[in-house]
Amino acid sequence: PVVALFAWLFRHEGSVGERTSWRRFVPWFVAGFALAAAARTAGLVGMPAGAAAQQTSQSLTIVAMAGLGLGVDVRAVRAVGPRVAGVIVALLLLLVALAVGLIRGLGIDG
Repeated sequence: PVVALFAWLFRHEGSVGERTSWRRFVPWFVAGFALAAAARTAGLVGMPAGAAAQQTSQSLTIVAMAGLGLGVDVRAVRAVGPRVAGVIVALLLLLVALAVGLIRGLGIDG
């Protein structure tokens, strides 16, 4: 939302009389997520289909995270040095702690 807001606010920067479409700033999958959420909220998607979609999304998220992890070039991380690698590890640990804290604090640890 923040990127879309700034893109819209500064849409005339650097353009000379050209009309800018919203499609330039909103990726197709974001529009798809919004439509899917609206359909689910409106009750157009039943419980069995919603549960299947939720399970599928969890599985695909795991696959995507594994893909990101496997795509890391360890030699490049080693090349930047131990201080940078340490900062990366510290930030990842902070993100994990924040996520776990929010999950427990909000009581959504089903």
